[in-house]
This record gives sequence, structure tokens and C-alpha cells, in this order.
Amino acid sequence: MTSINYSEKQHLLDKLALLISSKDINKAINLLTNNDNAKVYDAAIQQGVVGLIQQNIKNTTATPELIEQLNSYQNNYKILNNFVDNEATNVLKKLKKEQIDVVVLKGFSLAQQVYSEPSLRPKTDIDILIRVEDKDKIKNIFESLGYSNPRGWEPKAIINQFSYKKTLGKGINVYFDIHLKISNSKKIENILNYNELLKSANTTTNKDINLINLPHALTHAVFHLLGHKASGDLVKLIWYYDIFLLIQNINEQKEQELINLISSTGLANLMTHTLTLTSQYFPSDKLTLLTKKIAKLPFDSNYDYLLDNTYGVKELWLTLKASNSLKERINVMRETMFPPPVEIYAKYGKHTKWPLSMLYLRRIIMGGFKCLIPTKKGKS
Repeated sequence: MTSINYSEKQHLLDKLALLISSKDINKAINLLTNNDNAKVYDAAIQQGVVGLIQQNIKNTTATPELIEQLNSYQNNYKILNNFVDNEATNVLKKLKKEQIDVVVLKGFSLAQQVYSEPSLRPKTDIDILIRVEDKDKIKNIFESLGYSNPRGWEPKAIINQFSYKKTLGKGINVYFDIHLKISNSKKIENILNYNELLKSANTTTNKDINLINLPHALTHAVFHLLGHKASGDLVKLIWYYDIFLLIQNINEQKEQELINLISSTGLANLMTHTLTLTSQYFPSDKLTLLTKKIAKLPFDSNYDYLLDNTYGVKELWLTLKASNSLKERINVMRETMFPPPVEIYAKYGKHTKWPLSMLYLRRIIMGGFKCLIPTKKGKS
């Protein structure tokens, strides 16, 4: 994105949200004519909302150059998305054929369930939750299909997932993130488990594929978004729109399931906070009413750490505190501070002139320095 300051970024995100959801075409036209088109285009790509904006304004006469850019980008993405989705679907059906049940999470699942077209919900990977006992079988299947580990090693203490990648052609890569637990945060990793997600999964939208159902998807979307926000990562506008669409698609029965789920998990405070943030970008009566209902539910304050910053040393300290044994804490420290050289070279480059020992020291110092930098508070 073109370099802009914090307040300009917030103003731009507000404009993007209107371009996505406004039913007033003239208002959208005025937004485009009064704004820097290059910033709108760059931000739309970064925030994952090109397709949504293109769909909403494609029939207007506003700034033809920008509309042409959006059309070109989205048309190219549709082609790429078709390749990725077809490959992902084949892999998921292969797992099912081998009698291995997985639950599909996040982007792929949301694209299938709450978006009018799957290509409107961009994704960088396909996230699946597996039964831990199936891990070795799943690895063998992925490797037999031509997938390999893009990271070069597999952390076991700092994250609850591993990855596989396959190149279909020039610039076309398929990534799977394979989760052993619902979150990498140790304080919340067991809040939704494999058995309950599999039992409640949506199996009607796409035969032979278990998609996380809407109440669980909304719950997951909330602590996934807050986890990235607390870590100081980019929080994409598309994640807020996911939450907005999930709420719009939840019927009365599913809403009651959601209420029961939030009550049992103690996530009411996190949910209320995130829905309030979402309403600033994508307001709706249904969202407001649901927020009021959830705000009345009891909540577990142990999860409120996700409403603060957790990056750098603080994040490491929270992980160590939540670890169950001394051995686990030692492994967390080792993988965080002294991962294999392949991880260091992936971060700093293979051809750096720094010796490996200095790169490790640099990693430790920069990690500590990051936690001292204050973050701006705001909607994103």
C-alpha cells in the first residue's frame, strides 16, 4: 500500500467498507472521485476486498481506470482461484475416500458458505483441523500427491499446525495449513475441539467435505481476528466482512446455537468487542441486536488477554505461563529463540553476510525490541 499515516489509513478503510456495502451508487461514485485511486486499489488488494468492491461498483460510470484495474485483478484471481479450489477439493475428497475426516476452516469454508461466489473471498491457504491420531496418515497422503513442507522443518511447541505446499504451475501454488488444535494460543487452544466441530459440521454445501458450521465459524473468526490484532499483525477488512456475512446468514436456530456456544465457552466479552468493531465498518440491525444479546451473557475474563497487545516478549511469556510442564517450556524457548537454520535463512535470506550466530542474536534482540514499540489503538 502507498505509504500513509495511521489516521489516513483509518479513513481509507472506512471508504473501502462503504465501497463494499453501500447500496447508494452515487455515494460510491463520489467516494471514488474524491479519493486517490492508486491508494484505493492498493488498499483493496491488501485488505482482500477487490472482488467485493468490483462487484458493487462495476456498473457505475465512476473512474473507469480504477474499475478496469479492479476488473483485471479480479478476473485473473478467478482463474487462479479455480485452479486452487479444484486442487483443494480433490485433496479433501481423497482424504475422505481414505476414511480420514477433517474439518475445513476459515477462508475456503467461508467462501463456500456465506459468499455469493467463492472467488469473492480470497485466501492464501486452505486450513483444516484434523484428528491428532491421523497426522502420519495425512502426511503420507499429501506427500503421495506431490506436496512438501514449505517451511523446511516442523515446530511442535510454538504452534499446533504444520504446512504442505504444491506448485501447480508458474505462480500457482496450493498451501494447506493442517491444524492439530483450533488455535496456536495455548490459553485458548482447547476451547473448540475436533470432535464437536466434526459432529456439527456442514456436510450439505459440498458433498464429502466437512465445513465448519456457522456458529463455530463465527466464534473461530472472532478469536482468530483478535489473536492477530493482539500480536500486532495486519487485521484485514475482509475478516470483518466475514463476521458481518456470518451474522447475516445465521438463522434463528443457528443463533440459539451460537448463544449456547458463547455461554459455554465464556467468550461473550471477546464476541461483544469484535462485533462492536465490525459494526463500525459494516453496520446492520441484525448485528446490533445480536451484540446486545451477547453482551448480557456471562464471560470468562481469562480470555481478555486477547483484547490487549501480546506481541514480542509478552507473547512468549503468556505461552510459557500456559505451558503444562518444564519440558514444554524448554521446547517453547528453544523453538522460539533457536529454531533450525532453515528458519533463520528464510527470515533474513540465504546470502546474508552475517554469520549464523549473529543472525540468531539479531532475532532475539529484534524480538525483544518489538514488544517495546507501542501500537496505535483503532478499528483495525
